[in-house]
Amino acid sequence: MATSHPYVPRQGICHQGSFSTIIVRLRPRKKVALLCIFPLHFLKKFGSCFRPEGHYATWLPQLAEAWAEQKEMEIHWLTGSELVGKSESHQELNQTFHVYPIPKKNRASSLYRPDRSAIHEILQRLKPDLVHAWGTEDACGFAGVMSGYPCLLSMQGIHTHLIRHGLHHPRVYFQALLEAYCLARAGWVTVESEWGKEKIQAYRCGRPIKIVEYGVHPRFFEARWSPTGQPPTF
Repeated sequence: MATSHPYVPRQGICHQGSFSTIIVRLRPRKKVALLCIFPLHFLKKFGSCFRPEGHYATWLPQLAEAWAEQKEMEIHWLTGSELVGKSESHQELNQTFHVYPIPKKNRASSLYRPDRSAIHEILQRLKPDLVHAWGTEDACGFAGVMSGYPCLLSMQGIHTHLIRHGLHHPRVYFQALLEAYCLARAGWVTVESEWGKEKIQAYRCGRPIKIVEYGVHPRFFEARWSPTGQPPTF
């Protein structure tokens, strides 16, 4: 993290219990807006019908839990859902979760205009000191760099590398184009490994890239090591 920026002087690892989580250290009580696809079924207000199909970002709920006691930042999560009819805000874990409606189709082809419009409206009310966008697989990264606020982009998948190997759905190539734009525009970028840093370096033109590994939930350390002794089969 660039130390010269007035909002984000440093980035480090905060150890809470038996796992580590990312803490972006700001001046006292600065406001952070996190753009992500948050699995809403983890929150008390939302039921199991909000559980997404397939894989979801398991590291986000545990990050919210780890931040429940911190007092350095005012944290706001912004996430879209097809299951809500209008934007709503919900307080939990000493943080605010803003959920806005998104259409089921034609989001990417419109450059995520419905998402960006809803996000822009919320950000205009919040006026955050930092926008932290998670991933370039959906609207979050693009909305973050287009927000007009200082933007930290945390990479998950790397489409600009993925499209170099094999054939993919046209949407993947489109997301890769948006990803290249996001990588060039974001104030700061984090990746999880040296490999990831190497793959995106050309798009950053010498701008900061930090390696930050995502933490795991304490319950993973409670699991007993009991391998079967049989080699894995795929």
